[in-house]
Amino acid sequence: METGESVEVLNNFLERKRRLNSNEAKAIFERDILGSMAAENGGLKNPIFLVVGGQPAAGKSSAIRQLMNKYDPEYTQVVSENELTSFLPDNNRARMRGSHVVEEINRFVVLNWRDQLIDDAMRHRSNIILETRDTPNYILLARARHIGYKTELNIVATDRIISFTAMHDRYDRWLSRDSIAPITSPDAKSHDLSYSVWAFITATAVCSQSFDRIAIIGRSGETIFENNQANDLTGQMKMQGVMQALMIARNRPLGKTQRDEIQNIWNKLEQSDRFARHLPCANLPIKSYKAEIGLALNNQVDFDPYKIQADDQRHIAEMFVRNVKRDEDFIVANLGEPYCYDSHILKRITSSHNILQEAFLGKSAIARTGPSDSNFAPQEDTTWGTPHQEPSERSSIVKRKRTDYASLLDQSAQQVSDAAKLQRPKFLVEVSPFSKRHTGAGLANDAALGGMQGEHSASALSPSEPTFYDFTEFTEDELAGIDATADALSR
Repeated sequence: METGESVEVLNNFLERKRRLNSNEAKAIFERDILGSMAAENGGLKNPIFLVVGGQPAAGKSSAIRQLMNKYDPEYTQVVSENELTSFLPDNNRARMRGSHVVEEINRFVVLNWRDQLIDDAMRHRSNIILETRDTPNYILLARARHIGYKTELNIVATDRIISFTAMHDRYDRWLSRDSIAPITSPDAKSHDLSYSVWAFITATAVCSQSFDRIAIIGRSGETIFENNQANDLTGQMKMQGVMQALMIARNRPLGKTQRDEIQNIWNKLEQSDRFARHLPCANLPIKSYKAEIGLALNNQVDFDPYKIQADDQRHIAEMFVRNVKRDEDFIVANLGEPYCYDSHILKRITSSHNILQEAFLGKSAIARTGPSDSNFAPQEDTTWGTPHQEPSERSSIVKRKRTDYASLLDQSAQQVSDAAKLQRPKFLVEVSPFSKRHTGAGLANDAALGGMQGEHSASALSPSEPTFYDFTEFTEDELAGIDATADALSR
């Protein structure tokens, strides 16, 4: 077992010896990264730049593996920051001993490698699939569109309980193999920030006009909702229902099989000696996490997401709207300093509660209860803090009530993708690296690194872009899109 003192000595040594200078970083990129990760072919007439984003352990790697079925792998460059960290000298050795100092001190080296790999793919006109937990680089996207790339944003909409549980489970599974931990030690704060940031990115995506298509997708890559540009590269999006689709997807009640699997994972984590002995995990409040997640899951037990009695629809609709409001409050509370967000974007996030409340309950509900209220007062979890007074070790657990929405809408004939009709995937999916390498280091990079880095400021948006107030009303097509979202989720 590593002691705090031994890890500190290792960290101090690595910080002195393993901070790469520009020449060393360039040599590694040209010698190792291009040779093992670069796409083999290019010259495509209509290449695509596909961004797949979400919080840590949202299922980005699994989704990319399914999306790859649409493209020829020899003409497609997959870019994963987590994959790139394995090229940092001594990083794998440090990870084995519970230290992530090498990747932390070389964070900007990895980001530079990422951008260089994208530049190389753009020069060769290969398809590009970028996995990211951060705000997309809008300057790079604009350049790609300028040279003929079609740009797409795919946001993996994963429940906060699922991704938080998957993050810990994935770490424990790699420890059980005495292998390299594929992510930094589970970090509730960074997980919650990333979960919140992707709501902000979703709210800004239409305004930024950086993407020809924006889609909300599931962990297995199925399309839940999509928003295409109406005309050409300079045209505006056809619909603005993306934010509502994300909130619906991320607040879907979990089925019994998923609830049972989550409980089993936390039981296993609580009893895992190797997890408790591993220094970065030693002080994690696993018992507290388990208890609070259990309370949240118990509030869903009485509801079957696929079988709702007609006389319960109003009751459940109110619960769902309240649950979305809690989620929005949580998101806004997390988007504080040091990140500076435009107020109109935050208002766009909070507006989705009002829009869904009107769609599910009618205008009379808003007039009667106000935009942030409801008549219905479900059983409260007294252990929860408010979004602004969250217990310090509990900030990552979902404040979820028993909810559903699938039968709240007219079941008119809706066109949903074939993928959305497939059998629901297993809750946790084992994933493997994207690159063609078969080294021990390469097999350790299948998950997003914990922690949020990079720029999350809205300053990348130009002053001439539309504001929140330009999108105050939804058309019939937009509301139909929201209906299709709920319909797809219920299948």
